[in-house]
Amino acid sequence: MDNPITTQTEMEAAAFRKLVAHLDNRKDVQNIDLMNLAG
Repeated sequence: MDNPITTQTEMEAAAFRKLVAHLDNRKDVQNIDLMNLAG
C-alpha cells in the first residue's frame, strides 16, 4: 500500500507538470489571466 503523503506528492507533481506543459503549448495565455484565476 502506498504512503498517502507520497501519493499526494506524486499527484501534485503530475498536475504541476501538466500545467507547465499546457502553458508551454499555449503561448497566448497571459500571466494576468492566471493571477485572476488564482484569486
